[in-house]
Amino acid sequence: MLRIRRAPEAPGTVERLKRFLDDITGRLPFPTPRIEAIEAEGVTIETRLHGRPLSEILPDLGADDRRTALQRYCDVAVAVGAVTLPDEPYGLLLASDRVTADTWPGFFAASLDRHVARTRPYLAAAFGDVDALVGKALDRMTALPATPRKALAHGDVFPGNVLMDDDLTVTGLVDFGTWTLVADAGYDVTAAVMFAEVDAACTPDDGAPLRAILLDHAGAAAIPAMTFYRAYFAFTLFDPHDNGLYPKLQPWSLAALKALADGSIDDWAMSRR
Repeated sequence: MLRIRRAPEAPGTVERLKRFLDDITGRLPFPTPRIEAIEAEGVTIETRLHGRPLSEILPDLGADDRRTALQRYCDVAVAVGAVTLPDEPYGLLLASDRVTADTWPGFFAASLDRHVARTRPYLAAAFGDVDALVGKALDRMTALPATPRKALAHGDVFPGNVLMDDDLTVTGLVDFGTWTLVADAGYDVTAAVMFAEVDAACTPDDGAPLRAILLDHAGAAAIPAMTFYRAYFAFTLFDPHDNGLYPKLQPWSLAALKALADGSIDDWAMSRR
């Protein structure tokens, strides 16, 4: 399969991705991509994985199969978090402009600084005092462990990146890249639930089952950390130049930042939808 990237990659980025994909081959209970060759301008020849994106499958499923598919979707993120990377710093693993830190909260502090610097004028127009808004996120960051087990996180587990066959067996996870990171083991499954909320194939009625799956996996004690993750996602996904590729994404970010501002972000785990 020939893959042409939307934008040119920095020198060495595709080579680093190839080494990473080679390293994780066989370490997950489902296939992952392999880069067979790298051509000019970062064009790659990759293995083609069997199956269809979950985002294409979900609309045709009945209630029982839909619950099964959502459970297996979350199981993908849990499986990724079982892979350990003890020799890497916390933070971005494959991005050309890596943000890393010696502690898990340290990564978020640095990453928030970068994202807020990029979007500050737009955040100010929407919410007023940006520093106060960031401060509310940082207050919640105290729920994070300082140095959890260093786990792999795909960083972009959403229904379009999880492949399944007709009997809902997971046949692959694609699109490791810019958002892939070294993380706490619970990060990716929290992200997966959030991404499902903004995917066009998911409906509001999927929210409660997804949150139930998440809480069954992580436990109620993890809610404060997961609440911080949602605040972080709201900042990082806030895009004043949203191109409409994911129509639910910018409204989700704005609603989550508003909830952070007024304190209602803590209510997400109890929501019925």
